[in-house]
Amino acid sequence: MNNSINWLVFNYLQTKGYKRASENFLRESDFMNNVPKFRTNSDVNVIEYLHSRNTTSKNSAEDYQKSYSSAHLWIMETLEIYRDELFELLYPLFVHFYFDLKVKGFSEEANNFFENNKSHHEALHFEELNLIKKKEEEIREKFRTEKYTVELSDYPFTMFINFIQQSNFVLILKTLNQFINVLILPVKERKKLAKRRAKREQEQKKQELTSFESDNVLSYNQQGIQIGIETSFYAEEAEINENDPENEKEKNQFSDLVVLDVDEFENLRYQPRKASIAFYTLFHCYEKLNTIELNPELTYIAAGFSDSTIKYWKTNYKENGSGNSIEKPVLLSGHSGSIYSLKINSKNTSMLSASGDGTVRHWSLDLGKSLVCYKGHYGAVWDVDFFTDNYYFATAGIDKTARLWALDYSHAIRIFAGHYSEVNCVKIHTKNQYLATGSSDKTVRLWDIRDGKAVRLFKTQDGHDGFITALAFSHNGNTLTSGANDGSIITWDIRTGKKRKKFKDHSGSINSLDYIKRNEEVFASGSSDNTIKIWDYQESPKSYQTKNTPIYRVMFTPENILLASGPYKKIDFQKQN
Repeated sequence: MNNSINWLVFNYLQTKGYKRASENFLRESDFMNNVPKFRTNSDVNVIEYLHSRNTTSKNSAEDYQKSYSSAHLWIMETLEIYRDELFELLYPLFVHFYFDLKVKGFSEEANNFFENNKSHHEALHFEELNLIKKKEEEIREKFRTEKYTVELSDYPFTMFINFIQQSNFVLILKTLNQFINVLILPVKERKKLAKRRAKREQEQKKQELTSFESDNVLSYNQQGIQIGIETSFYAEEAEINENDPENEKEKNQFSDLVVLDVDEFENLRYQPRKASIAFYTLFHCYEKLNTIELNPELTYIAAGFSDSTIKYWKTNYKENGSGNSIEKPVLLSGHSGSIYSLKINSKNTSMLSASGDGTVRHWSLDLGKSLVCYKGHYGAVWDVDFFTDNYYFATAGIDKTARLWALDYSHAIRIFAGHYSEVNCVKIHTKNQYLATGSSDKTVRLWDIRDGKAVRLFKTQDGHDGFITALAFSHNGNTLTSGANDGSIITWDIRTGKKRKKFKDHSGSINSLDYIKRNEEVFASGSSDNTIKIWDYQESPKSYQTKNTPIYRVMFTPENILLASGPYKKIDFQKQN
């Protein structure tokens, strides 16, 4: 290891007064005997050394990207208890590296660096990142003249210094020395530090939410959206086929099919609504079971557990009910955290799992093996949903973001940032043009897939009083329904962003919602209060009570049979007495 770098790191720690960190560094490094030599033979301090190094060797744009990427990777691979603290160091490094590249004339490289890495910080610094582009000189002046303060406990800071020393990253040390004020707190202060962070984030979230008045919501929701295929698409199709006599017969056949389809819809709409429910209870797993997934054909039942495992059962389901059976479960292992969400694709060939370890996995149901692991969220991934093409999917995480993925890319291709708290649930619009997110900030947002921007904010003064826990779109795509942990359900008009109706009949958290096919006024809800409810705008809700099983999943089949499932909760008779 280059002794000059070792001395530089040691001198930095001494100059800043990081006594314990410098002692730990000396103890863990191998240049103890060389320290006096450097200190007596040279009087240069950290700033002078860095300046001389900066004038004798020019750093390339690649050096900045390499230093940042290595620091980011190292932080993400550290223990989770230190990751949040260390990640706060990464943001000022990112900003100053961007400004350095700009000042040195690497404008194109600077913009690429910014765009390629800004997603790491959008969850916590979304507004400021936008300002950097709009008011670059003003923000740069502030960052260059006012040192950015980062509070760290002693041990993770020592870890970071050792990383710099071992990796020979002078650029990082230079930025730390010039522009970042690291405030070291003793170990006993770490819990207080975490509480202060949480309180600061909570106050910021509260301020941001209360400042977003109803007038702003109305203005925000006036953005144009397109439900269904754009009319220009139909115009292009008509222009192509208009003068083609070969297509005349097909066009007539298509018209007949459309008329028939509408007639079937009208007949179905006005038929008596009698609920047929197929309920599946899972026993001896209430304490560990987090999520259940079904498929409309009921050929699979999958369950995710807090011990990081997944089990799924193949069923030999027959419509007449004769000879139904369930095979032995297949056990899937690969995650290192609790499983919070599962989603089977429409072809019933594969499944996605979202975990507390911050990853999503793609599993083959035929092979019973993991195909790909997707990393990107900073913390637990709460929910996952497939697009109808089974190629794209979306996730929701504790890092306040939703993300868009493709099966053959291990990294996210779009990040949706804007919520002020963790994103609990995500749902793909029936036309695949938008996705909806529900958050602990008690709001629901609708995002445009194409540019990642929010186009609707669903929020009213008499809206949800709890965290958003479930979402569902009507099948015509005009209505979005949200459920919360306070037991409330609200239906929203997507075109206007306004509330249609609020339902409050559950006494427990809403875990799942789904619409009956071809009807935007009838939907089902499953709750932790052990009930399923069928809601109709025209009638009072129909309620179906289980003995002691909270409802984790509800799903309508194409034939409008309601599938539902949950874990049986053993009754404690001693407590009752």
